Order: sequence, then structure tokens, then C-alpha cells
Amino acid sequence: TYLTDSFLTGVGTMIQTYAGSFAYDDTQDDIMDGAPRVIVFSGDTPQAPSVENGLLPTQVTMSTGSGSAAYSQRNFSWYTGRNVEQGTLQILPYVSQTPDFAGGQTINIAAESVPVVKGKTRLNLALIAKFGTQDVTRHTAVVTGLNANSRYWYRVGNPEANAWSEPQIFRTGPAEGGFNFNVVADSQGMCAADYVVYHDTMDNAARRFRTAAFTVHLGDIVDNGMDEDQWTMATSGKAVRSTPVIPVTGNHEVKGDVSAVTEPNALLRHYNLQGMNVPPQDSSQGIYYSYRYQNALFVVLNSESLDELNGLDATQMDWAYEELSNTDAEWKIVLLHKSTYSSGPHRNDRDVVRIRTQLNALAADTGVALVLGGHDHTYNRTDVLRRGTVRATSTENRSHRGVVYPMLTNPAGTIFITPGTVGVKYYPVAIDNSIPTLKSEQPELPVYANIEIEGNSLYYQAFTVNNGTATAYDRIGLQRVTVEDIPAWQPVIEAIDALPAAIQLRHAAEVEAARAAYNALSTAEQAEVSNYDRLLAAE
Repeated sequence: TYLTDSFLTGVGTMIQTYAGSFAYDDTQDDIMDGAPRVIVFSGDTPQAPSVENGLLPTQVTMSTGSGSAAYSQRNFSWYTGRNVEQGTLQILPYVSQTPDFAGGQTINIAAESVPVVKGKTRLNLALIAKFGTQDVTRHTAVVTGLNANSRYWYRVGNPEANAWSEPQIFRTGPAEGGFNFNVVADSQGMCAADYVVYHDTMDNAARRFRTAAFTVHLGDIVDNGMDEDQWTMATSGKAVRSTPVIPVTGNHEVKGDVSAVTEPNALLRHYNLQGMNVPPQDSSQGIYYSYRYQNALFVVLNSESLDELNGLDATQMDWAYEELSNTDAEWKIVLLHKSTYSSGPHRNDRDVVRIRTQLNALAADTGVALVLGGHDHTYNRTDVLRRGTVRATSTENRSHRGVVYPMLTNPAGTIFITPGTVGVKYYPVAIDNSIPTLKSEQPELPVYANIEIEGNSLYYQAFTVNNGTATAYDRIGLQRVTVEDIPAWQPVIEAIDALPAAIQLRHAAEVEAARAAYNALSTAEQAEVSNYDRLLAAE
């Protein structure tokens, strides 16, 4: 299943690269006309800035802020060699296609520059990897107070050496009135050709959705989280440097182990998440956090932080319940890497099955509208589900910005989406009647999705990309999910129905949760719980 064509091609490319480095020498020879050549130089040696000599920035990333002013904040991260002790971020309001950073409108922001140690790839043949370390400088900077719906130039670097990254343009989102964002998963490249496909797809998304507030990447950004060569390739595209990225921990982000690195967490090592709601946690195996953008709350889970039952750990789940239960956001969206509903090879993995049970309860109890996940490199969209059961929902076509959407009116449940892969690795789809699905396919092409939220309406559409041409692949619309429309006793009935037929000790937490939910009802509401006898039997 996992030995896909792209995997074999990637390994072959890696071997070719390493073998070629031994077979070819493109440097000048030290012999001329049969005699040794000696060059004598006296004076200072000028050094043109480059990534190799540490003067030019590399691995430049941008993310957004959170809260009421999220549109007006941008967070940056980049690396240089240790020979650059202080970095600078320059911001310039867009007035022309030729930025003049020497002009009076330029905002200069001193970075927080810290000497760190990170991994250095010695050998990576996918199944065999060898890493060393390198001494570098990590630079992070934040700009706030940007105007809404405005374009800016930016570059990062070192004024003393006049060594700057390539100038990029970014656009701030609206302060209110709705927004849109892109969603991708599993770029997970092994070689440069893989990341060309990723960046071409992201460039297509950026051209089609020029006002996207950010891009959610659902994890497995790279194939090996410790491979800094892969991170350099993953962060080098124009679109990923001009649109903020919201990263999710994937299982490939936690691959690789170099004990001497300063920051073992691959996401924290490459993205500046200042301003996000990041609770105290053990981040050695990824990170979970949340952020608010206008009327939507995004809860980013870490599907690599598991308990003894291979489910999401209790601390993380308690935090997620707290975040989703105590918000006035109209839209609640959960992001994680391991998709709980897909038709790919991971659908019956022990951790996926356990997380599916957990998210069924979390989504139903807190009114989550969408759960977006990756991991399986297939495309899957469920019907409206409540605790794993399809809920009938009225549908009508609605035109929005010239596009007709099948609109679900007040769905009493959650839609789970796996938006394919934005990379080149495609897994086969399996027919599995135990996995509720409305659209389950393998398009054999990279996919990106866009979600627009406008008041109490949400519009989702997905596109495949083939040789630079995007084709509409899927779309759905829905109204705001409101828990208030559901009787208080209904979730209790569903929680009891969801209990396994054969209760074992490992199901104690689910039984206790159903009992606690029942006890919280009034006497009149308890009378509506038609399956109470089943709860008693389970106890």
C-alpha cells in the first residue's frame, strides 16, 4: 500500500543525487596544462551572500495572529548562519510592483535572534536516514497594526551584509464581514520534484483565491520532520511565503530524532505561533493549540499525543472540550492530521478508530460544524454525522458568487472531510461499509480546498490540479450549526446508543460520561431518555 509510485520515484531520485555527487566534480581542477596551478591572493575576500555561507535567510515562514485583530498581525520565522547575529524584518505598504525598501515608508522590526542547533541531513533514503547537527541563528519577528484588506511587501535579512530574502507580497484579510481560507494536506515530499508539484498547486490556489486569509496545512508537510533539506524545499514556494500557514502536527513531523537539537518539535522549529492560544503541554510529539478568526474558532489537535488506549490524551481532550464549550464563535472547526473518517489504508488503525470515537463525542457535545483531517492521501467527505450516525438534513441549491452549492440547512451534526493530498503520494480507496461516506474517491491528482465563512453560512469547495489547470471536484454549503436547536436529552440518548454492545473495563470512561450527562438533565428531561435501561445494563 505504501510503496506507491511516488515513493519508489523519490527513493530513486535520492540515490541518483547521492551517486551523482560522487561521480561528477563540477569544480575547477587544480591542474592546468599538466602542471599544478597556484593562485596567490592578498587582501580581504569579498563574500557574496548565499544560503551556503549563512548570510542569506532560508526557511522563511509566515503565520497569522489570533483574535479580534488577527487580520492585522503576521508572525515570521527564518534561519541564517551563526555569522548573522541580528536579523531584521522589513514591511512596506504596497504602492508599486517595484518595492523601495530604502524609502521612508519602510517599517524596520528587529527580530529576536537566538543561536540554536538544528539537524543537518547526512543521508536520507526514506527508510534509512542519518542526521548530524549544524549551528545556526533562529530569527523570529512579529508585525502588528496592519490595515485590513491591504497589501504589503516584506523581506527578512541582515542590513549590515545587505543580505535579504526575495521580496514577497502578502495581503491582510477583512476585519469583519466574512473571510476565506485554503486547506491542504500531506505535501510530504521526498525529493525536489515532489515539492514542485506542491508549490505549483499552492500557486494555483493563491491565484484563484487571492483574498485567502491563511492556509491550513493538515500535517505531513515533509516526509521526515528532522530533514532540514526537506523543510527548505517545503518552505521555498512563493505561495507559502505570501499566505500565512496554519500548521498541524502530522506523524511524519515527529519522525527523526537528533537529541542535540535546540527545538525537537518540527512545527515550533519552523513556524512562529506567537499570538495563538498554546496551552502548557509536552510538545516533544507535536503541539495542539487554538485560534480565533472573526466568528470562527479553530481547534488544532495533535493526533500524535496519545494515551494508553491509543486515543488522544486526556489533558488534550479536556482542553479541547473547554475551548469548544466556552466560546461565542458561530463556527467551530476542528483540525487534526489523522482523519477519523476516510476510506484509505489507515481507516481501521487502532489509534484512528479510538480517535473516531472521541471526536464523535466531542463534535456532538460542543456543536462542531467541520472536522478536517489528512493522513490517508485519499478524498473523503461524509454526510452529516452525529455520534457516527447519519442525520437527515434538508438540502437546497444556492448560488453564491456565481457558484451553485448544495446547501444543508441547519444540519444537526458534523461533516468530516479528508481533502486528498496536495502532494504526489496517492493511496488506494477501499470500500468499507462501516465507514459512513458520501464521497470517497482517489482522484490521482493533487487537491486543495477553500472554505468561505460569511455570517451563518459556510461554503466549501475542492479542486484537483492537473498540469496547472484546476478543475472543480467537490462542493457543499451549510448553515450555522446551533446546539440550542437540539433538545438537551437528545445527546444523552445518542451517547447511550453509542456504547458498545459488549461492555468491557476499557469502556468505563464512556459509560461514566453517559451517566454524568444523564444526571445533568432535569427530571422531565430524564423522562425523555428512552434507552435508559441500556445505560443501567452497561453499568
